[in-house]
Amino acid sequence: MSAEYLLVRGDDVTPQDDAARVPETVALWHLEWWLANAPGSAWTLFEALGGPEPLGLSRLGRSAEAQRLRRRLERALVLRELVVLAYERPRHAPLSFPEPVAEVEPEPPMAEAPPPAPAPAPIDTAAQVHALVQASKDGMPFCEECAKAAAAQKKKAA
Repeated sequence: MSAEYLLVRGDDVTPQDDAARVPETVALWHLEWWLANAPGSAWTLFEALGGPEPLGLSRLGRSAEAQRLRRRLERALVLRELVVLAYERPRHAPLSFPEPVAEVEPEPPMAEAPPPAPAPAPIDTAAQVHALVQASKDGMPFCEECAKAAAAQKKKAA
């Protein structure tokens, strides 16, 4: 845990915030660090208190303005125009543990594939040719269309 600071307008402080109020001496002690490490924020506070941020200053002019900024912020802290509140915030998030994974029933083992059908017997092409040629010589139809044609011829002949 580490102390964090919140800088608020004195008018915005509620009675509940009194316990978190940082004494002015501690706030003034931290002011040097804030000015050195967050000058942009310090100038924003200065502008919020009614002072404009000077632009285009020489090195000597910047030093004088930094002193003016420091004095104005010190005065604001002492007069409680600005109030520093402390609050505690954990630096590291606590470890989070994932929810336990629900046990899943194992899938049943895959059934073995049925054995492949036996391969058809090899076709005897020579025997097929011989049967078709013999059927043709005898006038026997060997397909559906030939049977229809033979039936049509018998009707004509009759």
